[in-house]
Amino acid sequence: SYYMLWNFHHIILDGWCTPIIIGELIKTYQKLENGDKIHISSRPYKDYINWLSKRDNEESIDFWKNHLQNAKKTLLTFSYGASQENEHKELHDILPKTLSQKLMRAAKNYKITLSDICQFAWGYLLRRYTNQNDILFGITVSGRSIELPQIEDMLGLFINTLPQRLRINDDELIRDVLQKIHCQVVGMNKFSYIPLSKIQSLMEERDGENLFNTLFIFEGTKIHRDVSKDSGINIKGVATDEKIEYPLTLLIHSHNDEIKTIFLYKNKFFRKEHIIQLRKHYINILEKIVEETTRVVGDLDIFDDKEKCSILNKWRGRDFPLSEKDHILPTFKRHVKENPALIAVSDKNQFFTYKKLDETSNKVSLFLQKIGVDKSTPVVLMYERSCEYVAGLLGIWKTNSVYVPIDPKMPLPRVERIIK
Repeated sequence: SYYMLWNFHHIILDGWCTPIIIGELIKTYQKLENGDKIHISSRPYKDYINWLSKRDNEESIDFWKNHLQNAKKTLLTFSYGASQENEHKELHDILPKTLSQKLMRAAKNYKITLSDICQFAWGYLLRRYTNQNDILFGITVSGRSIELPQIEDMLGLFINTLPQRLRINDDELIRDVLQKIHCQVVGMNKFSYIPLSKIQSLMEERDGENLFNTLFIFEGTKIHRDVSKDSGINIKGVATDEKIEYPLTLLIHSHNDEIKTIFLYKNKFFRKEHIIQLRKHYINILEKIVEETTRVVGDLDIFDDKEKCSILNKWRGRDFPLSEKDHILPTFKRHVKENPALIAVSDKNQFFTYKKLDETSNKVSLFLQKIGVDKSTPVVLMYERSCEYVAGLLGIWKTNSVYVPIDPKMPLPRVERIIK
């Protein structure tokens, strides 16, 4: 027995080519054994290059400009728990068989693909996590849905990443949304040969950043394990190790009646707990989509009944009646008077005594009053966790106003939405 290690870069081949090459390898081996002439049957890649050279680039550029008009970046981030490492991690799961069957039936009933449903669920999840109604994320396409004979058997790089855009309206029917996504994907495939770098350059106000930081991949078939069935060659123990450079990728693998979810992530950006939570909420959305009672987008929810109960009841804690003297400001003032030199708050760089915290918060309060802030004015507090943050919080309270906390690491579109 022998081990074969095969390593290649996507710059020369894509995953579609794997079973084709293994098939050609076995055929070539058999012909060498039999003394037959070797002939590679696939169409040469140069035919695809010639096809590309005849495309109307102006039409394709107009399509992508229209697709991205007024779009905003969608960046999924968690503001805590990132690792200093930058390792590739994976989390695998198989959907319950009953859910998989319901999803496949729904796709058939709506005259769409399973990929369309899974894409919508991912877009809706991003909507809930980023608080954006206009969502962008990457989708991987085979690049072989073009009018070029025998392209399905050609070897080379055809795969591409395209920006999928979902504009989500709670009042829209689920059926209509899914069919709209299906038509959109068909339209995108027509111009899928344009490189992502070129597409991204067409978007206004890009600020040098990517349009999205999550990728969706749908694989409808497995790599064939039976290509060697009648050849006398037994290939077993096939395993693949693929590295994707996006911070987070959701890979959906469908085979027969089994649907597998694979979350590929970098621990520099996401912890395992984040991914477990995302996976749970993603499955909740899929389950809601196929429920008979779900009609419009607004009927969807990322939480199941158990999680809702925890949020509304278990995590709420007990109610404690407070007298006027027990409120935060009177209590703080008492500590300032009794213990002015004691440390009130500290961060990794410094500490504030009660006296310094009181003086700093007074300056904040006086400034806010000077510019006309009163109890009817919400004040945005956008600052890293620090002693100054606490001083700002107290200063807002001393003005009898309401503070709106915003994490500086939040995506800009989410910050803008909160402020609006």
